[in-house]
Amino acid sequence: MKYTAVKLKYYEYILIAVLYGLLLFPYMCSVLNTIPTADDFSFANEMRQWMGITDNYMAALIRFAVSQWLNWGGSWFVMMFPCGFNPLGISDNPFPLLQLEMLISFLFFVSSYMILNNSIFKYLVNIPSRIKRLFLTWISLCVMLNTDIYPEIFYWCTGVNYISMVGFELLAIALMIGYFKEKKNRIFTFLFVLSGIYACNGLQCIVPVILLYLAFIYFNPRQHKKDRIRDYWIGALFLISAVSVVCAPGNFIRHKAIDSTGLHLFTAVKHTIINMIWITVDLLSNPICFLFFLASFAMGLFMVNREIRHRLFTAILLSIVILGMMYPVAVGYSSASMPNRVIFVYNVHILLYLSSLAYLFGNYAAKETLIKGMLCASTNAVIGIAMISYVVLGGWIKQSPYYITLTNIESDKRIYQQFINVLEEIRLSEDANVIVYTSSIPESPILKRLYIGYDPGGWNNVIAKYYGKESVVHGE
Repeated sequence: MKYTAVKLKYYEYILIAVLYGLLLFPYMCSVLNTIPTADDFSFANEMRQWMGITDNYMAALIRFAVSQWLNWGGSWFVMMFPCGFNPLGISDNPFPLLQLEMLISFLFFVSSYMILNNSIFKYLVNIPSRIKRLFLTWISLCVMLNTDIYPEIFYWCTGVNYISMVGFELLAIALMIGYFKEKKNRIFTFLFVLSGIYACNGLQCIVPVILLYLAFIYFNPRQHKKDRIRDYWIGALFLISAVSVVCAPGNFIRHKAIDSTGLHLFTAVKHTIINMIWITVDLLSNPICFLFFLASFAMGLFMVNREIRHRLFTAILLSIVILGMMYPVAVGYSSASMPNRVIFVYNVHILLYLSSLAYLFGNYAAKETLIKGMLCASTNAVIGIAMISYVVLGGWIKQSPYYITLTNIESDKRIYQQFINVLEEIRLSEDANVIVYTSSIPESPILKRLYIGYDPGGWNNVIAKYYGKESVVHGE
């Protein structure tokens, strides 16, 4: 019997590995087709400029970070490594390195997302079975990857700073939960602190990390003075990292380039609420997200965690966290319209937020009368069956990001190779003024294009500078 149980568990882990492989494989293949864009060449040119001043790469990297802090944005630490280690700026053969960087960054985000979900299921939902936590995490990851297609995140070298920022935030929150729930060693604490400092250097991640950390301190008071002092020091480090971002001169310079009329703090409140409603409605209209929220509600209904206290306060706190995450972006852009990279950050946070609210509401319903609980469960089941029928029979699967990614791998590979050939043509050209032709290259629903043929802001100039040319012009 014992041998059979071990063998069954072994097969369960194989099945889980297969599920994760089937989910991640198309994305892992797809990110290898990332095409460098003007921003990537621009950062590479800047790093070359600093390398021309000093031969020490680390010194050049620090100068780059300081330049960003002074002239473009406060997230000096977040920008320092993804953009400073841009393969275009450190290698004569950058394209294989770019593929490796995009693959690693994608897997880092996936790992961070998985670790956070595992911590939530283990410590907050109280699911002791590792195999069950892995399966539930797989469902959550499947939903996340099907919220939208993110060309400015998974297919953009400069977008790696958004992946790293959100990834370290998710990792910091996951380690934060473990830090307060169990006694951890110094290595664990060091990783938690480092992740939190990095996350707090991203403007959108400051409020989630610091507010949740303060809430954990308040609801998990330490018995020993030494432990309390250590907690305060950790909080101080997070705050210092956050202040260095908020007070950066580059924030105001960049905002002025977007909106020269000044900061509109109250208008940003309106834009934040509009974005909150818009993203929420967008996620609720996505069938797989809606099913995920129903499943979260059902989990709260049938897997009641009686250790959860102050459910209303928790719901309010999470709402403040989400609004605090969105508000700085609304201030910076002076608009309710957001680029794809910001929508990615919104979707990750609001997906986790709405599923947490659904679980808390399920917990609350379960603590009420049996009739209310059964009514909620029945309604949940009916809506769930209807949504599953819509997903299977209504053709949504063919519209899903997963299906689009899977079916475009080969065509994107050809597009990638065509653009790489164009860049090689520029590099090898003996002319100072290079004419390139990209009209025959088709559009991709996934990739962020090089856009040599669309040059409203002089983007081709940075490509020309990178390859030592006077100009790069698109030919008809």
